[in-house]
Formats: sequence, structure tokens, C-alpha cells
Amino acid sequence: MTYHHLILNAKNQYFSKLVSSSSDNPRRLWQTVNKLLNCKSVSPLPSSSAATSIADRFAYFFTDKISKLRLSLANTSSSTSPHSPSPPVTPPDFSVFKPTSESEVSKILSNSPNKQCDSDPIPTWLLKECASVIIPTITNIVNLSLSSGLFHPVFKQSIVSLLKKSTLDNEQLSNYRRISNLSLISKIMNVLLNCGLLITSFLTIC
Repeated sequence: MTYHHLILNAKNQYFSKLVSSSSDNPRRLWQTVNKLLNCKSVSPLPSSSAATSIADRFAYFFTDKISKLRLSLANTSSSTSPHSPSPPVTPPDFSVFKPTSESEVSKILSNSPNKQCDSDPIPTWLLKECASVIIPTITNIVNLSLSSGLFHPVFKQSIVSLLKKSTLDNEQLSNYRRISNLSLISKIMNVLLNCGLLITSFLTIC
């Protein structure tokens, strides 16, 4: 009886804290409530007889969109303009990654908002509370990836949002967008890589 009471108490505290952490953002609050109630909305897709047909339509549409964008950029860069001069120096060769530190990972984690991807094993707020224990492991994962040049397949997986708004026509492919919600560790690695690129570029220019 005591064990059952403690379990219920722990669950109530966990759910209350989960809802409280989202109270400042109504959209995130409703997402949290729907998740707790297991109310998952199914993403609408264009009508098709087979999933492969839908995938092919999306692949062709977005590939064509990127090709047109690249063509427009090529035409723009070919025309001389005083507003887009050539870079003063050769872009840096970013071939070596500097290992990160636990303090850098800790800072990125503490500045991260309290939201998480469905693929995250634990909520972000809970990860922050256990940071002193988990930060060394996360730092080791990041550094192993940087030194080996390999990115674990688990961190490549994402939750993809398709339709821009639920009220839009799901038959029009232009109403779709590819937004990937990555896991927290993937985001941390992305921030560290971008910071490294910016610092290298800055030092080269200076």
C-alpha cells in the first residue's frame, strides 16, 4: 500500500512539474497536455494509393525546388554588383575540429529551452537537473564524433513536420515544409559545430 502511494505521488509530482515548465507558452502547454493524454494528431498527407507514391511526389517537388533555387543564386552571383563583392580572403579550410569541454556543453544545455523531441529519452528539464552526472557522457559522445568523423545514426533521426498549417490544402505540395525536430544531443553538437565554423572564419578574416 505504501509503495503504491509513493508511486502515485511521484507520478503526480512529475506530471505537475511537466505542465508547470510549459505554463509560459500556451502552444507548448497544449502539446504537453495532448502528449500526456496520448492525443496524437495524424499529419495529413496528399491522397495517394501507396506510400511510395507519396514519397516520390515529395522527393520530386523538393528536389525541383532546390534546383530552381540554386539556378537563381547562380544567375545572381554571375552578375557583378557592388552590394555583393568577392570575399577579401580565401575561405578557411575547416578540416580539424577542436575537442569541446564540459563547461561548453553545460552552457549550451543550460541555455536550451525546456522543450524536447519525441525521440529524446528524458525531458530536457530533467536532463538539466541531472547535468552534473550526464554532462561528462554527452561531452565524450560529442568529442568521439568529432575525432572519428562519424555521426551515430540514432542522432540522425528526427521527427518531421510536414503541413505548415492544419487548415491548408493537403493536396498542394507547396503547403508543406520539411522541418526536422532533432534530439537534444544532436542540437548540442550542431551548436558546437557552428560555433567552431564561426570562430575559424573570424580568425581568418582578422
